[in-house]
Amino acid sequence: MMGQHEAVVSRTLPPEPRSAARARRFVADLLEQWHEDHAAEVVSLLVSELVTNAVLHAGSAVQVVARRQTGRLRIEV
Repeated sequence: MMGQHEAVVSRTLPPEPRSAARARRFVADLLEQWHEDHAAEVVSLLVSELVTNAVLHAGSAVQVVARRQTGRLRIEV
């Protein structure tokens, strides 16, 4: 169950190399909208690495989920 101040956004990406760049843009744009751009550089790099690994090793679609709750940010790949 989502809390009062929680926001959740997800994107499913195809198993192709360009998905890493799409994931970077997705989280960077989202963090800017959420006024959390201070974390965008590190989060974008980590998401890119995780999506690249998922594409290379799992070969399946990749879901990126971003959650923001008061005082916390969580990104799942």
